[in-house]
Amino acid sequence: MNLSAKELHEKAGELREAGKSVEALEYHFLALVQAAKENDLTRLAEVLADRSIVYRHLASKHDSKLFLLLAKGDLENAVEIATPLSSQGATALPIHALGRVMQEIGDLESAIRLYKQALTFFETTPPSSHNRPGVIADMKVDLATTEYMNGDKEARGRAEAAIEELISSGEDNVSTHNYNVWLTGAYMRMAYILKSDDPSATKEYLGMARNIIEANKDDLSIRGHQLDKLESDLAS
Repeated sequence: MNLSAKELHEKAGELREAGKSVEALEYHFLALVQAAKENDLTRLAEVLADRSIVYRHLASKHDSKLFLLLAKGDLENAVEIATPLSSQGATALPIHALGRVMQEIGDLESAIRLYKQALTFFETTPPSSHNRPGVIADMKVDLATTEYMNGDKEARGRAEAAIEELISSGEDNVSTHNYNVWLTGAYMRMAYILKSDDPSATKEYLGMARNIIEANKDDLSIRGHQLDKLESDLAS
């Protein structure tokens, strides 16, 4: 195999989205090694950040926080590697991803702090890539829903507004896959946070997520499994 770090990274992403976690981890590791050989530290940080997604998928699949600790380590390393290389905006996405892991671990205060830091960095010094309204809207959904979970009931309105921003962002014209993943994720987060306060809204959000997933089964297989688990958890 004589592939560049970029090619190995892309292959890892394809395997990850196909639900082939073990194979994806193998290619992420190969991409890390090749990126180091190429002295491409930016790619190295990106691969670490993307590998954390595989660990998060495994944490959900196996209901194990051990995988979240692995994800946390990868993201902390990604931020450390990326920080001296570029503007604050370029570190925003790994910082935000670290916030997601902290939220899943249960450390809501840290998650909120990281989400806010990432948004500030992104909006004040936009990165050269991923600088799109849909990306910012997705970040706002994560922040607002976590604030709601932490007791700020007014955050529901901010979450709903962020979802509307995502829908009108034009992200579906940039990447249908990202758009569907982010929108179903937003609906699922809303369903989860409203399970006690507004069960009827929870049911509605679950239905909207299900409709998108059923219409894109091949592309959203991982999201489908996550929705199945969420529905099971909410029913228990």
